[in-house]
Amino acid sequence: MKTLLEEFRALPDYRKNQVAYTQPGEILFLSLLAVMSGADGFADIAMWMKARKKEIVKILGRPFKVPAYTTIRNTFLGMEIEAIEKMQAKWVEGTQQAKESEAIILSADGKTMRGSSAKALSQKARHIVSLFLSEAKLTLAQKEVDEKSNEIPALLELLEALQIEGCVITMDAMHTKKTLETIIEKGHHYIAQVKANNKKLLGWVKYNTSIPDNVIDSHQSVDCNTHGRHEQRKIELYDDLHEIDTLGYHSIKRVIKLTATTTIQGETTIQEHFYISSLQRDAKTFLNMIRSHWAIENSLHYVKDVSFGEDSCRTRTKQIPLMQTILRSFAINLFNLNHFANIKQARKELAWNPLKVFGLESFL
Repeated sequence: MKTLLEEFRALPDYRKNQVAYTQPGEILFLSLLAVMSGADGFADIAMWMKARKKEIVKILGRPFKVPAYTTIRNTFLGMEIEAIEKMQAKWVEGTQQAKESEAIILSADGKTMRGSSAKALSQKARHIVSLFLSEAKLTLAQKEVDEKSNEIPALLELLEALQIEGCVITMDAMHTKKTLETIIEKGHHYIAQVKANNKKLLGWVKYNTSIPDNVIDSHQSVDCNTHGRHEQRKIELYDDLHEIDTLGYHSIKRVIKLTATTTIQGETTIQEHFYISSLQRDAKTFLNMIRSHWAIENSLHYVKDVSFGEDSCRTRTKQIPLMQTILRSFAINLFNLNHFANIKQARKELAWNPLKVFGLESFL
């Protein structure tokens, strides 16, 4: 497996005048290390490179001239997004060791970069869809959603490019028949939540899960914490597909009802969630797989906003917001591969111990 620096060096050089000491792949790689060390904007990245020039020369293995922050910005503008996305997916796949008999759970979900909107320019906030390896807590790939479309075409592109075999794709209600068919055709399985955006399917799923005698398996779990929160989850499986197959969903094998009863400081709420799946597993396994989907919210989207300030970032120019979110995903991947428990604290640790980032063991 190539090191991450080698992968960045292999990216296409967009410049006509290819000056050796400002190789753009290396600038992106060093920008990644700077972001991990607490840098946010281009001026921060340039300052970090200037402060760490001695160490950079060692890791690059040749002389290095610190680029101006405008050069770094132009690198973010000029690099080919698709090449970086392909490199990211290939590199993340290379970090994973195949585990026989264990399904790889891939969570698919979208996120809006709220700070990238500009009312004065009639520019909407950028929206991306990501594929996230739930167990490893690694972002495999992401794709920007076209402003005039929705998440479905972007997800289909990600699925078409997916090289890992035998995955279980978990989705939060953005599925269509074409999406589910693509997943099956590629040799994967799915667990997809059903919501009110698909009224016919939701209606029949609710009807089929309303008959207690039709339950083929069930399981319960209980979670308590020190903040007075008590949550009980009950999952029930059904194989009665009455009228559902007539809607064209021919790959569905199980219909799932998840009831969450939550008590917080004496107040109890009950919520019902409904899912469809092409898998045939026991209730406990389904519950674990469904819960694994939440990792993309807790370990990716939340971390980007809280630890990296993504929602408050006001960058709006062309492809720069997408480049920035890709680097944040890379940073989170590296932190997780190096087993940092708290990424916000990890950025501070690398900022206060500036040589530590060059000593990370995993894949630099």
